[in-house]
Amino acid sequence: MDYEIDVTYTFQGSRIVTFPEGKTWDDVKDWDVKHDVFRATFKDGTEFEEEMDTDVLSSVDWKRPSSVDIFPTDSGPRLDKMSYG
Repeated sequence: MDYEIDVTYTFQGSRIVTFPEGKTWDDVKDWDVKHDVFRATFKDGTEFEEEMDTDVLSSVDWKRPSSVDIFPTDSGPRLDKMSYG
């Protein structure tokens, strides 16, 4: 029988960004981080973005996944779940 093994890894990254002159967090209407880029839309409609440069691959703990799920490939019930914390 075949099994699908799904692993989840987590990492942490941080970066200090400097908002444009006169802008503070109180001016932010919406924000997100996608593909390692921080984006903010201010209440006046202007936008700001900055690459995070988190060096993702070197910050992942490849030895210890956050979680592992194991499923039979015949779409049966989940066989097992192991969580690491």
